[in-house]
Amino acid sequence: MDSKKKQWAIQLTGLLTAIYTLLASLNLHFEWFTMDSINAFVAVFVALVAFAGTLYPTFKNTFLFKKGKEQAVLIEKGLKNNEEKDGK
Repeated sequence: MDSKKKQWAIQLTGLLTAIYTLLASLNLHFEWFTMDSINAFVAVFVALVAFAGTLYPTFKNTFLFKKGKEQAVLIEKGLKNNEEKDGK
């Protein structure tokens, strides 16, 4: 995981832990909001960020956009040119 994503995960963990501590000091208890649930939420958040980090470039490079289509044409022309050179 790169440094930025790690920093965001640490910030989120700190925020949720602070909220948990605030609620505990006010004597407000939720059975579902524990340190274990905070750690589980952060793990899911990190996984979602990593997934989004791979999904975006994959989607971008599937040639759905104008620039991607142009790149696909250039790549195809380049491959054909290489095949012609290799065949001579």
